[in-house]
Amino acid sequence: MPAYDNAIRMSYMFDTKTLSTLAQVGQMAGPDGLRGRIVAVAAVLTTATTVAASIVSIGNNSDVDKYATLAVPVAAIDTIHNAFVSLTTDDALIAADTIVTLETDGGCTAGAASVNVVIDWFL
Repeated sequence: MPAYDNAIRMSYMFDTKTLSTLAQVGQMAGPDGLRGRIVAVAAVLTTATTVAASIVSIGNNSDVDKYATLAVPVAAIDTIHNAFVSLTTDDALIAADTIVTLETDGGCTAGAASVNVVIDWFL
């Protein structure tokens, strides 16, 4: 079984998601019995964001931004925004068999993005 230094790295791709609405827009799960850690989050704008930034959050049903957040600023179509996640405390670990959620905060008045989340899964 994979230890942290030999983790299974999985990439979860979400096609265009609206950033201008507060909503859960996706879910992810790892291999049975493995814990996880978010490595990176990226968003490629497919519709320009306007007026204000929007936040993409990775969490669970009880804490929507427990594992990671990505601020998507006011920007033009086809721009890329990404963040490597350096949450190394045990609080940032994804418990085994947890459903991980992808949420948007609806901060912008218009905007949509394709979102990619990279997670390492290990014992």
